[in-house]
Amino acid sequence: MTSQEIKDLQDTNLATNDAHEITAAKLREVTTELIKNDGGVVYYVNGNTTPQSASSGVELRLIHDSAGYTVSTYKPYYIVDPIISNNSIQLNQLPNGAVVNFRFEGQVNTPNSTEVRFFIKVKNSLGAEVFTLPFLDLYYKTSGTHTCVASNFFFIDSDISNGTVEFYYKSDSNSTVLWKNIVINITS
Repeated sequence: MTSQEIKDLQDTNLATNDAHEITAAKLREVTTELIKNDGGVVYYVNGNTTPQSASSGVELRLIHDSAGYTVSTYKPYYIVDPIISNNSIQLNQLPNGAVVNFRFEGQVNTPNSTEVRFFIKVKNSLGAEVFTLPFLDLYYKTSGTHTCVASNFFFIDSDISNGTVEFYYKSDSNSTVLWKNIVINITS
């Protein structure tokens, strides 16, 4: 049952409180807090399928066209706007204490003997970087196109609430990179 279905069930059942032992306002307050603890998941596939060119040794901010295929049926009910927008995870809808797990899938095309690194920069509401979190470091002996998949997590606190999470790539050779998709799991 999704959190929205739980909330709808609560709204339907309030009318049957015949004994009036619990007021609707009190029940709604308690249930709302329970629902806030209900997590959810969203899935975004990049609508842009053109790889970005990366120069050797230069950090490249990855782009994600959130207009691609999206599954948001199972998102927490309090998430109204897309979590991915402006090429970033938007943290403004998430409560403090929420844990954000993500599964990232990318694709790189590299020459022989190339190291590639993926990392996120977590920024506060003013856009200042609070921390960097590396989540994938790979070395390719052979040239070609390679799929890169990794998972990691972080949690929301007052330092980053209302902030953003940006995805970056860096390689020790000229290469191309494509952010293919991301699964975001939110728990509170």
